[in-house]
Amino acid sequence: KTTARLVLLSVMFVLPLAMQAKIEDPFISINSIGSEKKVSLVLKNLKGSTTIRLESVLEGVLLEEEITNAEYARVLNLNELSDGKYKLVVSTGLRETEQPISITRTGLSLNINDRKLFFAPVVRTTGQLLDVSLLNNQLTTLKLKIEDAEGLLVYEDEVRNVVKVEKRYNLSKLPAGEYTVVLNVGDKAYVKTIRK
Repeated sequence: KTTARLVLLSVMFVLPLAMQAKIEDPFISINSIGSEKKVSLVLKNLKGSTTIRLESVLEGVLLEEEITNAEYARVLNLNELSDGKYKLVVSTGLRETEQPISITRTGLSLNINDRKLFFAPVVRTTGQLLDVSLLNNQLTTLKLKIEDAEGLLVYEDEVRNVVKVEKRYNLSKLPAGEYTVVLNVGDKAYVKTIRK
């Protein structure tokens, strides 16, 4: 009886959490279409603003589109692109999904196993405190810089080889004003303006 109760209680607590995670996580499907140089993109359960970008390793951003609907579907025709390496990036709030795409004369190559998922850091200020949180799916280095309104560096910190970061910085010694927080996570940069 006791074991049955514990199992029932576990199910009662775990099931709502699993259902909540399923509801909140955006659905992202990126697939090639047959032997054509086309990619199908389907997004569901989007909350807030979502951005899609098609980037070329050589030319930078080729396409950028902001999505405000909860669902989105599109076929990207890449026939006119030169042979080379590209990536399709879907940014949904705190998550960024990168899908590498390779285009050759004969077709398009898209391997779902090459897809990368990144999590954006969360930066919050409360009074004199700056809180930085990051949950990543791989070991990474986080570099934090705080610059004043003139762009002068007033503080920097580096945390190496971490998967999870939760740090609090005391800003009480800085004068009142506007500051820019720059966080570099691997090869990605995140910028946030704060007021103290």
